[in-house]
Amino acid sequence: MKAHIQTINSINQNNQKSQYIPFENELDLCCMVRIERDNRKVGAFLLNQGDIKDENQFQVVFAFQIKGVHSQIYPEEIASISASISEAMKSILPGEKCTFLLGRYSDDSARLEHL
Repeated sequence: MKAHIQTINSINQNNQKSQYIPFENELDLCCMVRIERDNRKVGAFLLNQGDIKDENQFQVVFAFQIKGVHSQIYPEEIASISASISEAMKSILPGEKCTFLLGRYSDDSARLEHL
């Protein structure tokens, strides 16, 4: 198992006891990694879920932003986007997985300033 950091007990300025629980104990994060290959540099998160000695318990997470898909698009555009995603998924190795976490964020500050 991953080593846990002990809680910290201290006495504050008012002579009251305080207990601090390390945030790291609540995460699966081992460390941040940097991968350099073919003149490209990529950052990622290395996660561990369980026994740190078991190499199958590790997960590398790459976070990135891409231009979103508009909610009002033509059927032809959907087919093109779907084909592109399908083609990209062919490069994932057998036994590997890919998870997309999507969100919708808008920035209307330019429009508000204009108004």
